[in-house]
Amino acid sequence: MVQRKKKKNTNFTICASALDLRRSLIYNSKIDLLGFIDTIIFSFEFHNNETLTHTITTAEIAKEIAKRARFNESQIESVYYAGLLHDMGKIKVPNSILTFPGKLSPEDMEIMRTHVSYSKELLEGCFPYDMVNIAYRHHERLDGSGYPNRLTSRDITISERIVQISDVISSLYSKRSYKESMNKEEIITQINYETDLGKFDRRIADIFIKNYDQIMELASRREEETINRYNIMQAEYNALIKSNILEKFFN
Repeated sequence: MVQRKKKKNTNFTICASALDLRRSLIYNSKIDLLGFIDTIIFSFEFHNNETLTHTITTAEIAKEIAKRARFNESQIESVYYAGLLHDMGKIKVPNSILTFPGKLSPEDMEIMRTHVSYSKELLEGCFPYDMVNIAYRHHERLDGSGYPNRLTSRDITISERIVQISDVISSLYSKRSYKESMNKEEIITQINYETDLGKFDRRIADIFIKNYDQIMELASRREEETINRYNIMQAEYNALIKSNILEKFFN
């Protein structure tokens, strides 16, 4: 029997190569960390603007909650960067699953859940240990119902708890291929419900709810800036494709 050669995931390979470059330079060059992260999330989430805006919104919400939780500057930066990187592993998840307009099958959900392990694989060695863990653990829950390791409250740091709830808030707030966006009342009701079930930290949930308008205004503004930038990049990319510039360059 002739075996079919497995198709290589080019995007994941490029992503891994760029992060390998980061590893090789991390102790030998003053690379602008935020600039580097900004570049890779735009490059590797370029195929899916929903994933990109969700990433930006999650990071912004997490940063604002951390500020109001009286984190120091270093801790705020760690939470923010982890928020930007938390879904990096989705580069290895088929776009047909990421953008599926409905509930995923159990098999596809298992594939979707692999993104956290892929994120860890990509980020380890590039970024500080705590930042990698914040990103890796964003689907864990305090009551042990999360994944991939079913951690409980005793294992989950405050920074990890902030990104966990920020990820959910962003998902509720944003329109996705499988759902409409929620309004303020619906978001707060859902966050209170899941917090009462023991999934989220009550102190963090209360900080968010108390400051909802301010936090979401800042997140919305950042999301709008990102969409505008994304549209400009898309237009430039499409113009290049229609011209023969790229063909001349690669030939």
